[in-house]
Amino acid sequence: MANVVATEVIILLIYLACLLFTGIGEQTILIILFVVGVTFPLLFYHHSWALWLAMDHLIEGLPKSVAEAPGQPSTKLRRTLH
Repeated sequence: MANVVATEVIILLIYLACLLFTGIGEQTILIILFVVGVTFPLLFYHHSWALWLAMDHLIEGLPKSVAEAPGQPSTKLRRTLH
C-alpha cells in the first residue's frame, strides 16, 4: 500500500512540475509518467516493505510464546531447575 501511495504522489508531482515548468507536449509527459510509474515501484519495493515491517512491529510487537509468558521463567531456566 505504501508503494502504491508513494508512486501516485511521485507521478502527480512530476505531472504538475511538467505542466507548470516545462513546455513539453502531452505525449512526452505521458511517456515520462509511464516510465516513472513502472520503475519507481520496483526501486521503492524494499523500502516500502521495511516501512510496513516497522509499522507492524510498532503496532503488534513480537509474538510471545505461551511458555515464555510474563511472570514465568523461560523454557531454558525451567529445564535447569528440574
